[in-house]
Amino acid sequence: MLKSNNYELLRVLSTRVDFVSEVHFDTLIECLLLFLDINPSRYAPPLVTSAFMNRLFFSLQSNEVMSLLKRLQVLYILFNFGGLAFPDISFTNCNYLLELCKHDHRRVTHSALITHIVGYFRMSSELLWKELQRVLSFDCIEALIEKCLHILSAKGDDEFDNVHIEAALEWIGSCFQFTPIMYYNVYNIQTTLDILLDNLQRFFNLGEEEILCFHIESLKKMIGWKSFFEANYRVDDTMKMLNGLMREAGKHDYTKVCEIVSTILNDHLDLLPKTSESAGDDADCVVFE
Repeated sequence: MLKSNNYELLRVLSTRVDFVSEVHFDTLIECLLLFLDINPSRYAPPLVTSAFMNRLFFSLQSNEVMSLLKRLQVLYILFNFGGLAFPDISFTNCNYLLELCKHDHRRVTHSALITHIVGYFRMSSELLWKELQRVLSFDCIEALIEKCLHILSAKGDDEFDNVHIEAALEWIGSCFQFTPIMYYNVYNIQTTLDILLDNLQRFFNLGEEEILCFHIESLKKMIGWKSFFEANYRVDDTMKMLNGLMREAGKHDYTKVCEIVSTILNDHLDLLPKTSESAGDDADCVVFE
């Protein structure tokens, strides 16, 4: 009976979680991890309820490292596999997770950082970003950026899946999208830009149009930052790569790529490369009207 009703059982547990005492909460978490280990895509969605998410966030105030790691693992899995219909989560609850980003225990910090990056991807909004700007310390922001860049630059056996890559790009893009700019200035965008440009070529070669679009959107937000051109770092490389990317994307019918890149290029026509060496065999700039 349980085998055929596992989904319904988890839904009931998630809605009645307030009846579970703190003493027995870890037992519940361990039980849920057994289900999630079997099939996270199947068993994460029924756990994404207001009652369970609120209780799970609140439980991150525990002083026990092992308890925190288990609870963070469940939260991380829910953000990864729980679907897109997440309930509203108060900033007070989000703050419990943020506090763990500066925890003394390295594994707790690592888990909290990556959970926060994926979590923001699921819950992202300008209002939440403003709250994050208000409370995050510089050290915490820097740790989050470094984790994002690690996700984006990982390759081979260490490569992350698309959810993590998209989440990292969402975080970095938000740093440039909202005012005031978070973390970045003309002196520290170099590594981030290098990774984004490398990944444009990498994911185009892999034929990953969707993840390629996420990279271009993030780059678009960076270019839209008024100090991007003031930094004067790889500006010509950036425009040349975007121009060439749209030309090649057109050959592969990557319509969405062409649309996004066209918007960028049309906004900065005066900065497009004009030499035949920069533009390739045909020196014309490919810009959609």
